[in-house]
Amino acid sequence: MMFRPTVACKIKHKTGVNAYGETTYSEFQDSMCDVLELTLGFQKTPVGGTYTASRGSADEDTGIVRLLLDPSTPVVVNDVVQVNGSDFILNSVRIRYDVFGVLDHYEVGGTIE
Repeated sequence: MMFRPTVACKIKHKTGVNAYGETTYSEFQDSMCDVLELTLGFQKTPVGGTYTASRGSADEDTGIVRLLLDPSTPVVVNDVVQVNGSDFILNSVRIRYDVFGVLDHYEVGGTIE
């Protein structure tokens, strides 16, 4: 069975680090994918001053994604995929073959950037 992606997504590849140690990426490239899981949310994180008795919290974006990507777009861990306007940094890449041993698609997982 041949993989036929139906959702538009964008991918940018990690190119290295700059003089300040920040990760640099290529420009976004258009691609196609299928979404297996896309969960977005907020998590409260504790915020408080060292010398104050008051405590507060801030909302931190959280998100998990699992996608199937077209085999014509190779990806590696630490690449960024944009789906529905959210950027996810990839932390797992699995190569999937069909029954004939031919590359069929990539199964990737990531968290919100």
